[in-house]
Amino acid sequence: MRNSGFELQFFQSSNRLRAKTEVMEEISSQNSDLGLEDLDKLEAKGQAENTKRATSWGIKKFEKWCDKRKLKVDFNCVTPVELNELLRKFYAEVKSEKGQPLTPSTLTGIRAAIHRQLTSAPISRSMNIMQDSEFLSANKMFEAKCKLYTKEMNPKPTHKSSIAAGDMLKLRGYFSEGLDSNNSWADPERLLQFVWFSLCFHFGRRGREGWRELSKQSFGIKTDDSGARYVTEIQTEQTKNYQGGSKQKDQAYSDVRMYENSTPLDPVGSFEFYISRLHPSCQALFQTPNHHFKKAESRWFRNEPLGKNTIAKLMENISSKAELSERYTNHCIRASTITALYQRGVDAKQICAITKHKDERSLSHYISQTTSEQKRQCSRLLQDAFYGHPPTQTSQDSRLSTHSEGENTGRTGEVTSVSQTLQNHFLSLAQPYPNCTQHIQIGTMNVYHGAGPSQPTDHSDCKPAKRRRIIIESDSD
Repeated sequence: MRNSGFELQFFQSSNRLRAKTEVMEEISSQNSDLGLEDLDKLEAKGQAENTKRATSWGIKKFEKWCDKRKLKVDFNCVTPVELNELLRKFYAEVKSEKGQPLTPSTLTGIRAAIHRQLTSAPISRSMNIMQDSEFLSANKMFEAKCKLYTKEMNPKPTHKSSIAAGDMLKLRGYFSEGLDSNNSWADPERLLQFVWFSLCFHFGRRGREGWRELSKQSFGIKTDDSGARYVTEIQTEQTKNYQGGSKQKDQAYSDVRMYENSTPLDPVGSFEFYISRLHPSCQALFQTPNHHFKKAESRWFRNEPLGKNTIAKLMENISSKAELSERYTNHCIRASTITALYQRGVDAKQICAITKHKDERSLSHYISQTTSEQKRQCSRLLQDAFYGHPPTQTSQDSRLSTHSEGENTGRTGEVTSVSQTLQNHFLSLAQPYPNCTQHIQIGTMNVYHGAGPSQPTDHSDCKPAKRRRIIIESDSD
């Protein structure tokens, strides 16, 4: 009994000691004093990696320009007047490494990088080089250089094009070559490429952003209420447009899904098989393929994450091996996601939920592009006009839509112009008034009972025409 009492007393003393230690640690953590350097590191850690790289690149461009002119600029103490003069000259003279003028978007990125460097820790200056009046002359030069780029007939800036339909067909053939006669994966490299392409295409991911940081736990397989399986994001991720912060609510994380299908190139089944073949000691989602693998083994990949540069050039390498019509970049897949969804009738708001664009206007340069088939058709029509061929009945009855052939969901039949649609709407509203005239303005219809304002009448005792104004709103683009 004494031993039992001693053990109980010792156990209680140990618990009291442990509780006291935990309290002291809590007090110590609450009273800890972070230095300025620690605070700056904490602030910098909250910034997206892509933003850090863009800032570093822009600052290096500015510093290189200063070094060539033997100028020393200290952002901590330079005055707005001095910096304005420097930036005015910098915007006028800066060029690419090959001595070519910078595109407006590149020059905009450099200016934004300098602004971030000035306003972020550890400098934290309260100046805005893009809006403050002290930088008016520098910004006038900035705008002038952006306009002169077009006026001086420089090479046309190229946006990332979406993958053409013919190349999509080649891609399916290329990925299918990684399957054996039983439609099972037999090539680790093409398996990795297909899983990466599927995630990029279905989730509208950016070409370089965040791929290297993804882990095996970043995505998971779930089942919806109908029993269909899909791949979705499990962990939060900081991106260019969604960097977190107090303004981002929990509801801001969209539930994008990549569903299974019954084809040999099922993205969900391929993802599941891919995860099962990764090296267990490596947590990276994309690992280096083992070219000396054995199909019966469970490890098809080495204990080595796929490098950032290798991931950045994945689509270029796929384009070369699949013999596509051009060397597409990773970002071209994101452009293909937006274009394909828009051409199939998905509204811009839903597309932004997938691609994580903040503003629907950001989609404009993607959805304004026409397909190769539409461009070929336009060229054929113009050639027919040049050679004097009469227009066909088909070309008279319909107009080229922004949707490629066979990709229009629910939008069959003749494409009616916006003005004709509004005219029909006006006429239908005027039908209840037998003796009426119409005065049609944009978005407005004035319906007059009896004679209209410009029509004379023989009845001197006729009451003035009553007018009803109807505002018409069109939901056409």
